[in-house]
Amino acid sequence: MKEIIIEEIRFTNFKGIRDLTISFPAKNIDISGENGLGKSSIFDGVTWVFFGKNRLDRKQFGIKTLDRNNNAIPRIPHMVEIDLKVNGEPVKLARRYEEKWVRPKGSATEKFDGHEETRLYNNVPCSVDEWKEKISELCSEGIFKLITNPLYFCSQKWDVQRKILIRMAGGVSDAEIAAGNEAFTKLLALLSGKSMEDFRKEVKADIQRVKKEIKDLPGQIKEKERETFVEEDWSALEAERDRLTNERTGIMNQLSDASAAVNAQTEEKLKIQRDINSLRSQIKDREFEIEQDVKKGYRSESGKRQELLDEHTRLTRRLSDLKSDWQTAMSEADKCSKERVRLIGEFNNLLKTSTALVAKYNTEPQFAESDFCCPTCGHQYDIDRIEEIQANAIKTHRAKVSKEQEQNAAAISENKRQGKANNDRKERHLSTASDLGKQINEAEARLAEIEGMSLYKTAPVEPDATPEIEKDSKIKDLRKQVSDLEDALKKEPEKRDTTELQDKADSLSEQIMDIAIRLSKRGDKEAHDKRLKELQTQLQAGNNEISRLEGLEFTMAEFSKARINKVEDKINSLFSLVRFKMFNTQVNGGEEETCEAIMDGVPFSDLNDAGKINAGLDIINAICKYEGIYAPIFIDNAESINRPLHTESQRIRLIVTKEPELVIRPSDNNPTLF
Repeated sequence: MKEIIIEEIRFTNFKGIRDLTISFPAKNIDISGENGLGKSSIFDGVTWVFFGKNRLDRKQFGIKTLDRNNNAIPRIPHMVEIDLKVNGEPVKLARRYEEKWVRPKGSATEKFDGHEETRLYNNVPCSVDEWKEKISELCSEGIFKLITNPLYFCSQKWDVQRKILIRMAGGVSDAEIAAGNEAFTKLLALLSGKSMEDFRKEVKADIQRVKKEIKDLPGQIKEKERETFVEEDWSALEAERDRLTNERTGIMNQLSDASAAVNAQTEEKLKIQRDINSLRSQIKDREFEIEQDVKKGYRSESGKRQELLDEHTRLTRRLSDLKSDWQTAMSEADKCSKERVRLIGEFNNLLKTSTALVAKYNTEPQFAESDFCCPTCGHQYDIDRIEEIQANAIKTHRAKVSKEQEQNAAAISENKRQGKANNDRKERHLSTASDLGKQINEAEARLAEIEGMSLYKTAPVEPDATPEIEKDSKIKDLRKQVSDLEDALKKEPEKRDTTELQDKADSLSEQIMDIAIRLSKRGDKEAHDKRLKELQTQLQAGNNEISRLEGLEFTMAEFSKARINKVEDKINSLFSLVRFKMFNTQVNGGEEETCEAIMDGVPFSDLNDAGKINAGLDIINAICKYEGIYAPIFIDNAESINRPLHTESQRIRLIVTKEPELVIRPSDNNPTLF
């Protein structure tokens, strides 16, 4: 569990606030004053420091302070600083925004060159990526928005709200819904990999197909029944048919009355069952409340232990990385040592070459006798020619050796340069290895410290809330009410035996049908009877298939209702005031996903300002509990609510009053709705 509390906020030239320090005299405070004094800008300043955005999630907004002509005042810094306590540890955050002015070469005038932003974490400057990482460790941006602004969650699109709620509740599978219901279990077995919606469409299409197939059968049967083959007393038959029909109508009226009585008894049972369900829901709510109270200390210790486990994991990974980096640094230093040996050997060889070249330079070239003779006639040159040949040979020799000396001197210079660079690299690697060694020792010491803590070695034992639940008087009373209603539900309703009436009605129907058949005109008796039977069998089979398919449709509709109730119950159990509608029932019986917050039966969009704030606080409480983090809540326009819902998080109320200056006072004694 993590708790973030603001202790002080300092503003410098931020959105018109020239210089303001807000010290918190208590955990929860009220900031009041008339409109235009910068109450909402305080919330903007906090979100800007954390994420570089205002409370409305905009990066581009008016940070700069303006003069009376609505122009930005140049060359002044804009800064917000926040002193936090994170689980009791102090953390300082600051963000600074200022103009850059540069003087181009050869110019005496500075020119505006854009803006620069500085982020300080505990007074240490951070890059953008470093800042994001550190802030994310405090609280991710998405969670921060959800738990600091009561109106933020319900301002999101319904599908975004729905995903968050289902993630918190854990979702509901079809198998959970079908558990204990044989009809639902059989329905799921029929899906064969299809979705429920696809299967519903398939069944609907099958019903339409079968209805289309048997659509003309009643007409064909009636047509056959009109046919006759024998002459009878048709008037007498018709009179008998009318008499029997009237008699059957009277019997059917009696059956209808009996059915209405059964329906009334059924409705009464349904009402009792609804009352039982409501009481059971109250029992669950009370059990949850007791369990939360009993396990408060356990959750706190578990949170602290998890923090130790997380720190141990991070340190273990860091220690591994440090040791790997240390090995790399030492390996590179070793390579430098070997390179130094090679360079020294090369240097010694170059010195020897230098000495040899000096001797070579001072040694004159050797001449053969033929070198001083004409290659054409063989006569020896005169003395002047011979001296010229000797002088040219010596000059060429010394020029060649001088060039070799220059090349050797350049090689010596390069060898020295490489040697110095290699020595510098070795020193850097050894220095890095030394720093890494210190960090390794610090990490190992902290790991040993953590591993020696009793809370790290042994997980806290989760207390059993059952004894407190069993002795709770409210739960006992609710259980007694449930028991009494269940006894009433077990009472068998009065039944009226309608078997004799139904048998008589069936008998009359058969007699009426027989007379109808006799009254119909007939052609070939045998072929007519055979065809009539085929049509009747086909019609009965079609009606049976339609009945079966409609039964599946009914089961699917009941399944959808059960799923809706299950999902909504699971999600709504997370909240004390707010309930969420997660599905809309369509005209065709299908279900359409939605997500709408409701409080006391009123949709969030129709609530007054106080209702919206309390609904938002209820949602924040649930998200904080699920995510394990509490951060300051900013309640803007808080003058609209007298009794805000209790929160574990720090609460900062921004209240419009007639006070000409901002007033900051503790709000711990304000009425609070628990």
